[in-house]
Amino acid sequence: MQQRRFTPEVVQMTGTQRQQKVRSAKDADMPTYMRKDDHGYRFLRPIPQDLRTLFKKANFVKRLGRDYKKAKGLCALLTVQTDRELAAARSNQKEVTSTVDFHPEVTH
Repeated sequence: MQQRRFTPEVVQMTGTQRQQKVRSAKDADMPTYMRKDDHGYRFLRPIPQDLRTLFKKANFVKRLGRDYKKAKGLCALLTVQTDRELAAARSNQKEVTSTVDFHPEVTH
């Protein structure tokens, strides 16, 4: 009988101490603001606490679809776009309008 060699797939730990989440080697190259769930991929970027009143939400959230490569490309575009929106808000613009239809997500 041949022994199987154990090779761990865990390469990175994410989350807080309270909520540790293990990412597999397959997901290690996933962009920072991209998450996978049962319905595919989504863009999830928290808005800094001091800007939440301007945006009237806590997170930028957008569905990216089920295809990994397309989702990764969309995530890169949305990251640049949200960077610009956050920079504009930080430069003391009185009214911030999101150019993408993001939906607020309730966090507990």
